[in-house]
Amino acid sequence: ALSAAAEAFAASGDLAAAASDRLAASDFLQFAGRHSASLELSRLAGEEARAAERIDLQSRALTAHGVVMAKRGEFEPGMELVKQGLSLALEHNLTAEAVDAYQRLGTTFETAGDYANAREALSSALDLCRITDTHEPEAGCVACMAYVLRELGDWPRTIELSRELIADNEGNGVRAIADGALGYIHALRGELGPARRHLTVGLETARRLDILSMQVDCASSLALVADFDSDLDEAVERCRFVLARWEESEDHHYAVWGLRLAASLFARAGHTKEAHACAGALT
Repeated sequence: ALSAAAEAFAASGDLAAAASDRLAASDFLQFAGRHSASLELSRLAGEEARAAERIDLQSRALTAHGVVMAKRGEFEPGMELVKQGLSLALEHNLTAEAVDAYQRLGTTFETAGDYANAREALSSALDLCRITDTHEPEAGCVACMAYVLRELGDWPRTIELSRELIADNEGNGVRAIADGALGYIHALRGELGPARRHLTVGLETARRLDILSMQVDCASSLALVADFDSDLDEAVERCRFVLARWEESEDHHYAVWGLRLAASLFARAGHTKEAHACAGALT
């Protein structure tokens, strides 16, 4: 629908509106793990933003394109584009675009496995939100921070942030990340009841919104919970979901730990073909 609206705006000569809708559609495809299609839309949006002489949209197009390049494994050129978009926003005092760029910079670092710099970029985004009283993107930045802190091993702070987000959000992407981050920690601590509750909610939300990252993350954590609960059959079914969802995507990052777990669980269950498929995905 967004792409169709963008075409209609472009045909009528409203290139700024076309670029805006293409960027929204590009983000949707990025979250779903459809990176090639996302890149094409952000490329077109950048052309339209330049033609419309809209610096704000040019900044967003650069950062949108860059973060998807990074997710495809092209870290250095992707990082350069994100930094260009950030510089453009800061040069022209575009607060909302600068917050967005810092958040995407954090995602770019996180995708490259550089969680320390991801935390710094997200801290900059949050500082800018608070200094300028820009609250709309703040919850998204906090959710990304919770995920990054989980990966860094700062579980007390992850738990604190996740609980705050769960209290204030329902049925959106922020809630999916918070439930996933908190559920994972409960699972690793052997707190299987709370883990299952949060992870089930997180997975259902991520599937409804088609957020690849939290679909594979929550499903992988639920496989872990099932294994800890001595239910290998359920664990295998969760792993089948992870493998199938990864095969539909162009993901190089979020499914990795789940595929490693799945390879082990498939092998234990005697499912050799699926174990080999996971191993192949990791090579």
